[in-house]
Amino acid sequence: MSSGWPSDGPIAGRRPKGSELGLPPDGPGSLAGIGRRFVGLFIDGLLFIPLLALSTALRHPHLVTQVSASGVHTQRLVESPMPLAGALAVMAPSAIYVIGMIAWRGQTLGEQAMGLRVVRLIDGQHPGLTPSLARWAVLAVAGLAGLFASYLVGWLTLWTLAVYLWATWDPNRQGLHDRFARVIVINTR
Repeated sequence: MSSGWPSDGPIAGRRPKGSELGLPPDGPGSLAGIGRRFVGLFIDGLLFIPLLALSTALRHPHLVTQVSASGVHTQRLVESPMPLAGALAVMAPSAIYVIGMIAWRGQTLGEQAMGLRVVRLIDGQHPGLTPSLARWAVLAVAGLAGLFASYLVGWLTLWTLAVYLWATWDPNRQGLHDRFARVIVINTR
């Protein structure tokens, strides 16, 4: 028995994401889901744990004990500012990895593991160097700004989240970095 509601997609009255781009609703060539994209990002993040350790060591975190006039001891964690050369040395491998892999193969190792590929919106080909650099730069601006204005780290973290989470409501599942570079992320399987 018909309910009278339209049913031309997975959600009544809505077309599947990517259909206006001529992409299939699922399978190879369809828009990648948000969950798989985040798992791929997590896998890529695991590759950079040694750089995170180096970054932490360069900031030399240590506890400082203060004693008040009344004799109360308090401790707090203090970090030294990271030298610019050290910060750039920590960022360089991730930049080379992300920009190089996206430009050359259209996917990082995390995206490959999840069956994803980044392609140009206009023709579905590998992005190449300029779009890959632009895509990375949208995220790197937060990291670079944090080097010079550590008091902005909270806001810069929100920027990074906004860049990635934008894909949850974007009609083509593009994060802000994808939109800026005019690319989409598709499934390869």
